Amino acid sequence: MDNRILHAAQSIERLADEAYEADDDDVERLAEELTDVITLCTSWLYAIGYDEYLRGELQRRVNEKNKARGYF
Repeated sequence: MDNRILHAAQSIERLADEAYEADDDDVERLAEELTDVITLCTSWLYAIGYDEYLRGELQRRVNEKNKARGYF
């Protein structure tokens, strides 16, 4: 696993734990970290050949699976 992803996941886990007692600054930091992970993942998908259309198709499939599992 890419070290950047592992580091981001650890950082997000720490921030999420802190968010339970968070002030607005902590929530903003968590939102920024989550957005950074989204950007990293989107860039990685693009690098392996998934343009915006294909990422949209993947997102729809994931959403359908998650809905079937009762996550929505």
